[in-house]
Amino acid sequence: MPTAEEAARAEKIVELHNAGRDAELPFAGMELTTAVAEALRMKHLKDGPETFPLPLSGVRVGPVAFLGIPGEPFTGIGRGLKDGSPFAMTLPCCLTNGAEGYYPMKEAYDEGGYEARSSNFKAGIAELLIDEGVKLLKSL
Repeated sequence: MPTAEEAARAEKIVELHNAGRDAELPFAGMELTTAVAEALRMKHLKDGPETFPLPLSGVRVGPVAFLGIPGEPFTGIGRGLKDGSPFAMTLPCCLTNGAEGYYPMKEAYDEGGYEARSSNFKAGIAELLIDEGVKLLKSL
């Protein structure tokens, strides 16, 4: 969850942007786009539910497993799923049964960048997806 200060700053950015007053913001170009996306993310985290379901899906075809993820996982998630999978070949499939956004690795939130700054999820989502995905793979 964002701090009160972060939430207030995000509200102001969204308010000015929605009013067409981008010139009053200290950003331009891609920096403005990223700042607005991050502000919308903060607002979503503040106003949204603490948790919500993400449907993972799995299919086994002999020694091969497909794991569907409803969004765009970072490469580290795919590696974590493959490392924990009991299958000879595991293929993570993105945008399966949904498009919930980016799933950054924990360190990406500290590094910044568009994907982490615009993600609808808190740091730790990648590790949660790996844990739950491996459980699903082991149940196939």
